[in-house]
Amino acid sequence: MQTFDRMGIHLEQCENCRGIFLDRGELEQIVSAEQHHYGAPAAPGAPAAPGVPGPAGGPPPAQPYGGH
Repeated sequence: MQTFDRMGIHLEQCENCRGIFLDRGELEQIVSAEQHHYGAPAAPGAPAAPGVPGPAGGPPPAQPYGGH
């Protein structure tokens, strides 16, 4: 694993598959930074965007073909 520091967020990247791994709270830091950059208000607990599955709303995940 290689560790990168990007604006105070530590990202670990697998050298084999190049997957990115985040520690607890780092995804929230990324989302907060993105909202600040685009000027969107950070509203914890806000409903999810339409079409995005999740606990706050959106359609349920699609079922596999032929699955009951």
